[in-house]
Amino acid sequence: MKYTNLIGVIELRSLNFAILLIGLILTFRYCRLKSQMHIGYIKGISLGIFTSVVSIVLFALFIYIYFSKVDPLLLQQLRNNAPMMGQYLTPFSAAFTIIVEGGISGLILPFAIMQYYKNDPRYAKQEQQE
Repeated sequence: MKYTNLIGVIELRSLNFAILLIGLILTFRYCRLKSQMHIGYIKGISLGIFTSVVSIVLFALFIYIYFSKVDPLLLQQLRNNAPMMGQYLTPFSAAFTIIVEGGISGLILPFAIMQYYKNDPRYAKQEQQE
């Protein structure tokens, strides 16, 4: 984002939501294809939340290290572009914000995705046989 001069476009924060959505869909698809069985509702939501937590924590850790060690000048530039809350922006607060925003997405998306996968007709025959 920095090298394409899109760092100041706040609307692109929704890109994290889209990336998480794609990652969760691929995770469910992989598990379904690997096991050749229907993913149970609670198991699917648990898998989605676990996948979300791992990816969000790793991304937040990356942001914390990036802002504190690799490019602190970028953090200063972001502070200058946010006049009301900029003075409170630190590497920790940026990472914490990512965890909160990602955590909310990580709870909503598995629930929404499992509404589709719980009624997947391709695996209904397997469930009837069991």
